[in-house]
Amino acid sequence: MLVAASSHNVCGWTRPGPRRPSAPLLAAAPPLAVSSLLLWLACMLAPVLAEVDGNSSSVVWLLAAEGQACMDACGAVHQVCVEEALAGVDTAAEIEDAANAAGHLCNGVTGWSYDNNPGICSNPACCGDGSCTGMCAYGDSGVRSCAGLPTGHYSRLCPCAGMGLPVVTIFEGSNYDGQHWSLVGSGDYCFGAGDFTDDTVASVHVQGGIAILWKDCPAWGDDVCKTDTECAELAMGENSKSILQPGWYSSQDLGIPAKSLSYVQVIEVVNSLYWTDEVGIHHAPLTELASSAPGSLGSSLQCCDTNSSAAAVEVDELGGKVYFVARLSAAAAGGSDTIRRANLDGGEVEDLVTEGLGEVSDLALDVVGKRLFWADAGKLCRAKLDGSDVEVVYESSHGSIKGIAIDGIDREIYWTDSLAGTIQRMELDNGGSPHVIVNETFPKSIAIDRLTGQVFWTNVNMSRIYVAGLNGTNVREVVTASGGDYGLSVSGLVVDAPAGRLIWSDPLGRAIRASDAEGRHPEIVVEDQEALHIAVASYHCLANICWDP
Repeated sequence: MLVAASSHNVCGWTRPGPRRPSAPLLAAAPPLAVSSLLLWLACMLAPVLAEVDGNSSSVVWLLAAEGQACMDACGAVHQVCVEEALAGVDTAAEIEDAANAAGHLCNGVTGWSYDNNPGICSNPACCGDGSCTGMCAYGDSGVRSCAGLPTGHYSRLCPCAGMGLPVVTIFEGSNYDGQHWSLVGSGDYCFGAGDFTDDTVASVHVQGGIAILWKDCPAWGDDVCKTDTECAELAMGENSKSILQPGWYSSQDLGIPAKSLSYVQVIEVVNSLYWTDEVGIHHAPLTELASSAPGSLGSSLQCCDTNSSAAAVEVDELGGKVYFVARLSAAAAGGSDTIRRANLDGGEVEDLVTEGLGEVSDLALDVVGKRLFWADAGKLCRAKLDGSDVEVVYESSHGSIKGIAIDGIDREIYWTDSLAGTIQRMELDNGGSPHVIVNETFPKSIAIDRLTGQVFWTNVNMSRIYVAGLNGTNVREVVTASGGDYGLSVSGLVVDAPAGRLIWSDPLGRAIRASDAEGRHPEIVVEDQEALHIAVASYHCLANICWDP
């Protein structure tokens, strides 16, 4: 990552120093032939992406609009700007390659050192009379970043890559003119007491991931940045943190004075879908589910023997384990469910809980607290991830807890009680009295979207999906399995939070289906699979803390 003037390094991040003054435009430039103005107007209106040969094969170059920062130009096409690639363009040959890759020809090349090169003077009035229109400038003034604005009538040549690498940029001030901090990839950053003044407004740009902003956390101790867990303990109350999805924010809008901003965490998103059938456990990346032909996905994990199959399933991809319930087949005599875990390739199968189980209907992982929860008839139970220290944390008088879901950020557990006709929640760590948030006829599977503040559930007759706020407000039906694209049934249910969609298993229709969060645009994502249980490993990760939304 290229930085202007490196100052101190904290939490593994290099903080750029203040930007230097912009280089002035030259008063005169040598006259050059002018290319077709239509070409350059088209470039300003519709940037063209193209692959770059060489070491950065995953980077594409585009020509931004005049006056546009590369982070915005890349963001407009759902990409992120790559700082390292910007630093690599400092010769005439390299800028010509970048311009050609973006679908443009340089009408001359110059080493003029403008801020935030490389760029092309794309305005018909370049140099006052248009004689410089199409000129490519590559000189390095010492100020070059994804967030920077081009000089004069220039349009920046921008290297962009896929959204797999999150970028969070925080600006001192309401625009690009002040000092800024760019945090790339998962990690964290501590702000010192002198970084912001009393009246400073901070602007935050989140791309390709999610960020958490902490305020009023004493982030420093013995010149060491405190960990995210320490901040969580020291910064008391829900108002101490803000969870930000991709987009632009101001500290005023967030209610966080810039001088109170103490700690930033950058979240990386990992997405995979897991499902069970009578054969075993299967999985595939959610990105491939969206782009590949149905039925061509998934690899099997051997989990069970000939007398048992996998029922409920839950996944800890970062920990490298899949947790599942092994259920005896009808032909097998006696016995009860067993909770097991295995490596993600199906190897090293371990029995975790073998005694005292009836018919386990659901599993849920608390990866922060390192606990496994399960629903067993009327009991809500938990144990350590190795199966030890089993305890009952809640017992229903109706004996019908069916689905469970965990909110790892607010530390709460949600469950459905079908015969009671309720959806309830309770504090995750210390238990306490449960709170009924929804009264609903025979709820079954449940999933929560922590980022949008919604809870989704199915009914026991496997025909509908409902949604409400996490406080139980605004209950409405979003999916009815009445045939066609919506399928014949609804069994397992998960939320793909980053993509804003629901995914459910349709065992009667032998498919896994999806829609947006309002039930629109239904589609088959996996076919020819009689999937009964599904799980999504869509973890948001902050250095050493992750949670499943």
